[in-house]
Amino acid sequence: MFLLDKLKKCALEFKKLFGKDYYYTFENDMKIRVYFAKKHFHHLLGLGKLTDIAPLVITKNNTATNIYKNIEKGKITYSQISKSVFFDKIKDRIDNFNYLNNMLFEKVVINFDKSKVPSSKLQSDIILYQDKGNYYLHLCLAQDNICYYPETFVVQHDDYYIKGQQELRIKELKVIKKDKILISKQYIIPDKETQDQVAITST
Repeated sequence: MFLLDKLKKCALEFKKLFGKDYYYTFENDMKIRVYFAKKHFHHLLGLGKLTDIAPLVITKNNTATNIYKNIEKGKITYSQISKSVFFDKIKDRIDNFNYLNNMLFEKVVINFDKSKVPSSKLQSDIILYQDKGNYYLHLCLAQDNICYYPETFVVQHDDYYIKGQQELRIKELKVIKKDKILISKQYIIPDKETQDQVAITST
């Protein structure tokens, strides 16, 4: 039986988020727009940490977008990058990247206070996170001139990034296709702390 390359599987999972705008409304009625693009994948997975794998090193002619395309085409593989002496630094990210889509509906840390995590270099001020029991997954969102983008994906074995931070519930998530060929979908998040289920209605 054919087994899809583990790294390519991550790329294809991320591809599901392309071509859409994600409009969040939080319980304090704050609204943000988030988008995902090929260029974000490199940093989300921490591929820049594998400095001994030449095809992953960003240069003028080898952009983050080009690296994503080469992974999608199978030109850069899991077997290849796993030979890096730094691979342990990102292995947890790859192993948990399949949860990314579900994290769009999870709990949120808003107005992230960087002073409480002095060792972090995060630029993000919003974090979607998921408690997996023995560890936490974090999708960190930073703001550019237009809207929010995914800065990085962090697997942490304690509550370092969320302890003492301000948390809000996601009240509503509206997903709109950028080409506007398909109707938008509106996700009404139930008023439950666990947010285990999502009711979907077309708009």
